Amino acid sequence: MRQEVKHFSDLDALSQAALEILADALNEQGQTAQNHTFALALSGGSTPKTLFKLMGLPQNSSRLELRDLHYFWADERCVGPTEPQSNYKLAIDLFLNKVLPPPGNLHRIPGELPPKEAAHAYRNDLRGFFHHNASQDTVADLNVILLGLGGDGNTASLFPGSPALDETKAWVDVATAPASSPVPGRVTLTYPVINNAHTVVFLVSGMDKKPVLEEILAGTPEAWKKYPAARVKARERLFWLISDSTA
Repeated sequence: MRQEVKHFSDLDALSQAALEILADALNEQGQTAQNHTFALALSGGSTPKTLFKLMGLPQNSSRLELRDLHYFWADERCVGPTEPQSNYKLAIDLFLNKVLPPPGNLHRIPGELPPKEAAHAYRNDLRGFFHHNASQDTVADLNVILLGLGGDGNTASLFPGSPALDETKAWVDVATAPASSPVPGRVTLTYPVINNAHTVVFLVSGMDKKPVLEEILAGTPEAWKKYPAARVKARERLFWLISDSTA
């Protein structure tokens, strides 16, 4: 795995760089994209909003052939797809309703279901897409995953102290956000899937994350124990894209 840390003057520059990383991944794995099996996992939060808006611009959507991609989600809050807290709704509103991929290319986590049922349904969707059955040892291999970083070092819905951190086999798990979260119930991808992605891209902004980020990038065993994001790897390339406000 090759790790790259890049600093940018602002969120606009960071988002443009993330768009080009996605373009490079599409180019490098072009045959996969042409076969309409390129799998991109999205995250929620405020940081990816600028990137999503860029993806919704006609020139970018056309250049990257975003309509043909398959879209997954790194995690989801346990709410319906039209609720404002939904990560799915965020992506729909900012770019997917402009790109208009076929309905079968949208692999959302059904957050309106009870968490265990939602996790089970999403796991089956992943297995179907990657042609996996229970007798196989292979793991879903997403092409690109976009992730964020929380102030406590969480990523996706992998929070410090969560039992999901210790999951080594299941692709999807239920999780609980801190009590301060307006929607504590979550469904999340686990490390077996995240760390098997070809490319993982962290989008990081916010001064509150600076101390945690510095510890994670230092790569200490203590950071690995404290911060779920520190445990993230990738099969090929791991990017940390950081706006100047966190540098």
